[in-house]
Amino acid sequence: MSSGRGPGVVGLLMALLVIGGFGGIYVFVFDKEMQGGGSSIEYVVREQADEIESLQVQIAHDNTTLENSKKGAQAGKKADVLSAEAAATKEKIGVLEAQMSKIIADTVTLEKEFLDYRTGFRTQVREDAVGEKFPTLKTVSGSEYVDVEIREVTEVGISIRHRDGSKRITYEELTEEWQQRFQFDPKEKAEALAREQAEREMYERSLAGNTGADAVAADEPEAPAEVLKDPATAEGSEQIRRLVTAKEIQLARLKTQWGQLQAAAVKVQEQESAERARGVNGMAKVKEMRMRISTKEREIAKATMELHQLKRQQR
Repeated sequence: MSSGRGPGVVGLLMALLVIGGFGGIYVFVFDKEMQGGGSSIEYVVREQADEIESLQVQIAHDNTTLENSKKGAQAGKKADVLSAEAAATKEKIGVLEAQMSKIIADTVTLEKEFLDYRTGFRTQVREDAVGEKFPTLKTVSGSEYVDVEIREVTEVGISIRHRDGSKRITYEELTEEWQQRFQFDPKEKAEALAREQAEREMYERSLAGNTGADAVAADEPEAPAEVLKDPATAEGSEQIRRLVTAKEIQLARLKTQWGQLQAAAVKVQEQESAERARGVNGMAKVKEMRMRISTKEREIAKATMELHQLKRQQR
């Protein structure tokens, strides 16, 4: 080492060391295995770029989810508002329906009051005519009746007693003056005739189903002539409803007739008093009127009991 060749050997060794160091650096830089398990710088950069892109996608998805959540919250608030408005509207509808029901009920009441007044006035006019007498009565068809006395005024016409017997004259056979006086209504007449037909059919059925009038107890209503069906069925319920309606119509007619007889009885009584003052005995007519009133009252009582029996079946 200290010979004259020493510095040459040392220089050679230093040169080899430098060359080895550069070789190691080259290997470290350019050898994939020396750079961390076979990954180059480009590979690492690409992986990081992919990860950044994935994170950006995740961020975009999270932002979308957040916006949807906000919209859902807003929709929930809007739904609450709509629900409150619907409840308020329903309440308003309830109030309007109640008001409409009251208006309808008031209208029905007013119509009923008007009909009752008109019916009462018409009934009074017709009742006041009972007992009136006329020397003659001539119809539009030319028939003439002598010594006429009005016995009854109904929806169909007037029933009279005349020199040769009795007769019911329809309004069409009476003059316009008579029709106006008794307020003739063709529709009312048609309904009255329909009631009469229904009552006649009911009476005929009752005769066919009875063994005799004496078989009915005085304190029990006569059984309906029709065979009653089960009220629990639709057919039976409709049958009871129809029979109740017919019986109510019959009862109303009987009461009207009873009222007319009562009015006529007053006039007959007055006539009897006047005749008695002149020494004439007019009790025969009074007794006849009382008998007619008594008969009508029995008919009313009988019809009332029959109606109650039908309504019990209706329940």
